[in-house]
Parts: sequence; C-alpha cells; structure tokens
Amino acid sequence: MKPLFTFLIALSLLISCKRKDPKPIQNEWIYVTLSDREVHAFNAANGREVWQSATQKSVATNPVVNNGQVSVFNMDGKLIQFDAKTGIRKNEIQLITDYVLNVPGDGFLLAHETLYIGGKYESILAYNIRTGQSKWQLRYGWNSVTEDPVLVGNTLYYAAMSKLYAVNSETGAIRWQVDQLAQHTRKPFYYQGMVYLATSHYPVGKLFAFDAATGIKKWESSEVDTGTTLTAHDGLLFIGSEKTGRFCALDAKTGQIRWNQATPKISVSSNAYYANNLIYVGGFENTLYAFDAQTGTLKWHSTDQGSSAGNFSIVVANGVLYTLGQKLRAINPQNGVELWSSAETPGQFYGVSTLIVTDSNQKNHYSAQSGMQEVQ
Repeated sequence: MKPLFTFLIALSLLISCKRKDPKPIQNEWIYVTLSDREVHAFNAANGREVWQSATQKSVATNPVVNNGQVSVFNMDGKLIQFDAKTGIRKNEIQLITDYVLNVPGDGFLLAHETLYIGGKYESILAYNIRTGQSKWQLRYGWNSVTEDPVLVGNTLYYAAMSKLYAVNSETGAIRWQVDQLAQHTRKPFYYQGMVYLATSHYPVGKLFAFDAATGIKKWESSEVDTGTTLTAHDGLLFIGSEKTGRFCALDAKTGQIRWNQATPKISVSSNAYYANNLIYVGGFENTLYAFDAQTGTLKWHSTDQGSSAGNFSIVVANGVLYTLGQKLRAINPQNGVELWSSAETPGQFYGVSTLIVTDSNQKNHYSAQSGMQEVQ
C-alpha cells in the first residue's frame, strides 16, 4: 500500500509540474492590412494564410470586422466588404467622390451601421453603410486626421494635429474642442469619463486629461510623450515614452506617476495592451515586454528576430497573445513562449497595422491603436 501511495504522489507531482502552453483554438481568425495594401486573413490556430483581398493594392485603411464581414476603405473613396471566412467580395459602395482622404492610414471606425472616416482638412465624414448616403461631414482646417476616432455613446472624439474635437455622432455638431495642444497628437483614449491625449512638442511631449463631457482640462503631465498608444485598467493609465525609453503607469485621475520602468527604447509605433494583470508593449530591437500592471515588475521579454523597428500590434484572445511585428506570432502570455509564427515576409508585416482576432464566439478583439477597441 505504501509503495502505491508514494507512486501516486510522485505521479501527481509530475503532472502538476508539466504546465502546458495554451493552444490557439480552431475557428478563430486574424485580420490585418499589410504593406501591400491588401487585407489578409489568417487561421489563428496555426498562422496559415486563408485568403487575401484582390483590390489591385488599393486598400487605404485598417480593416473593421462586423456581422461576418471585413470592411475597408480604398483609395477611390469606396467602402469594400468581404466575407470574413472566404474573402469573397460581398459589397462595394462609392461614398466619397472628392479627394479628401489622406490615404493610406486615415482614421476609420464602423459602429451602429455608420462609417466614420477622417481625412484632409481636419475632416470627419459619416455615412450610412446600408444606403451609402452621407449623414454629415465636417471640415475645419488644414491638418489631417490620421488616427482612428473614438466613439463613446453618441459622442465622437478625434484629433487633428494640434486639436482635439468632441462631436455629436448623429449630427456632427461640435460639443467642444481644444486647440494649440502640440505639433502632433495620437489617438484619443477614453476611460471612466475622461479623454486622454498624448502629444509631442519639441523638446518635451505631454499627456493631457480632459473631462469627456465638457472638454475642461483636468491635468497634464510632461513625464511622457507620444510613445505608445494608451491603455488603462483599475484606475491606472499605461504609456511608454520613446524619448526616455521608460514605460509608465499613472494615476488616471491625477496624472501622478505610480511606477516607471526603464527599458530599451519603447517604439513610438507600438501599442500597449492590458490582459490578466499584465501589460504588453513592444520596444526597439523587436523585443516584446510583459510588465506586472500593479508593480511594473518585468515578468518576461521575447525577441522577434528581424528588423529593429519594434512596431508591434498586440491582442490577447482566449488565453493566447498574438503579435504582429516582423512576423505574425502566437505566444503564451504568461511566459513569452512562442506557440507558432508565420513565415517571415520582409516588407509585408508592420505592427502599425491594426491586428484583429475574431474568436470562436465571434467576438472581435482589436489592438489598441484601433478606435474599435472602445466600442466593443
């Protein structure tokens, strides 16, 4: 009896020590627009390409996934929609006839059957995607809207160079605007009744916090600049600074630094992503970092061999971390162990593209630079 008891204990210990990496689930999809200006769909279980669009390299925006369709805007002002599983072109609507787009890379948002897209002249255009009819158009200046707008309730927030706008999403009427912020602004970020905007202005960038309803400035911080895209959790804002090479957590209400962690320089094009008390962010030398969200302790780092740009797009879905850098990769989010990676295609994969993962429950997970993340 005693030998059997000892054997069972040893067996249980052996099993418990063999921690299995999570497996990507079948019937999950990954969508990106790559530098060839086409949409590509991949099997999330193994990284194999399933289909790519055929638009004669004319895709001008990151994709949006909605109701089983992948939607993009092309350089001729057309909304093109593909079947999300087959890539078959389902619809094509001519929306814009005059050249106001600042393609490629305009801000693009699709919600509640309305498409919002930014362009030249500080313009935002809203269209009904069922009828193709214009709902409203705004043109206020000479700068371009190149970052995604953010929709919260019936208010649309967007940045154009040195300005921040809040407009009624149904009518286009301006609720409030803030001018003369800086030379360049990132995508606005909404969190718990506040709108945050990271800016750059030589020699020091700033992070601003505004009341979302009134536009009144609550605080500003010169500790950070336009490094990574903002994310937040449990009262903390997370952002990386390219200039200082530090990754920071700030109190969302006061702007006070809770912790900052020195790293090799954080890439200005990377985005921070929160999941399960860890913050993931990409840095130069194509290194991906995972920090404890509460303490800033570095938990692990992983290198994607290739260029040194460090332009990562990051999504965590169903216990798997997906990154788009020099390669498309699936990673164990707890320890950084790679589960699979795509064949390297130099000049094709760039992390500035929005990364979308559609899980088996048909929920879409967007990387942080997409305005769609806030409307999920």
